[in-house]
Amino acid sequence: MKIFEKIKGHDPIVKNLMNAVKSPSRPHALLFAGPSGVGKKLCAFAWAQGLLCESKAGVPCGKCSACLRVEKFQHPDLLFVGLHDAATIKIDQIRDIQNFISLRSFEGRAKVVIIDESQAMTAQGANSLLKTLEEPPEHSFFVLVTSNRSGVLPTIQSRCQRTLFGSLGPDDLRELFPGMAPWVFDLAQGRADSALRFSDESYKKLRAAALKVLRDLPRVRTFEGFMSLEPLVEERESALFAIHCWGSWVKAASSFKLGAKATLIPEEKTVIEDFSKSYTSKQLLDMGQKILRLEQDIQANINKNLAFEKFWLEARP
Repeated sequence: MKIFEKIKGHDPIVKNLMNAVKSPSRPHALLFAGPSGVGKKLCAFAWAQGLLCESKAGVPCGKCSACLRVEKFQHPDLLFVGLHDAATIKIDQIRDIQNFISLRSFEGRAKVVIIDESQAMTAQGANSLLKTLEEPPEHSFFVLVTSNRSGVLPTIQSRCQRTLFGSLGPDDLRELFPGMAPWVFDLAQGRADSALRFSDESYKKLRAAALKVLRDLPRVRTFEGFMSLEPLVEERESALFAIHCWGSWVKAASSFKLGAKATLIPEEKTVIEDFSKSYTSKQLLDMGQKILRLEQDIQANINKNLAFEKFWLEARP
């Protein structure tokens, strides 16, 4: 299959890449930057498929041996470099890249290197790669993928043609993952990796616990009401997930207050409608600001128990 056809939500980028892969003056180095889980890496492999395809049409056919091997990450003229459970991309990995591109192409079309999370290169590795990008061997092509463009050396960025990726739209996620609960798409913030993670059973249980906390907020007068959630938010990621759930529910409660509709599953709708009756519209607006501050506190690694206790005390009606 043509990898380009799998990419959702980035039609202008795909069109530009399809045109560029046919051009004799195609760039030797690309930088794909944007949030994680939006398709940057998929675009990098689509570009590699276009460069290595056996067809003479100038675009990947998706059927030849080269296209199929790129899709399976098995092509001998394609090298993928990433973190592989490490914290950084080390100088030895950059030397492996330099050795790879110094060799003749196995099949005579190109040598393609994809560097994932390229902002994680050590300073030594980045400077070594810079020298290679300044004088790349003929028929060698690089794609640097990053979720943090500011972490990539400006001198390396200047050697690359830059492409900026935005988040996916809810409809793109629905097309990718038909059948997922609507709330997953709302909280995924346009990222396919988050949508997959949130659909796991552990997050469904965490969401149910977070809903109970919000339900108890107007009724329970002590911080003990939060204790049912405490074991589930020991990790920063799960704590942020619970906060994002609260934010979406408070927004839904504000909608109910104004007589508007909100997309909720039946068991959540009943709780949130009841919750909205305990607050004025202004109080719900204020609570939205408190949730935002709570998220900022957790992002800043402030003590979670203290941050949540402060929220609990301030958010009661």
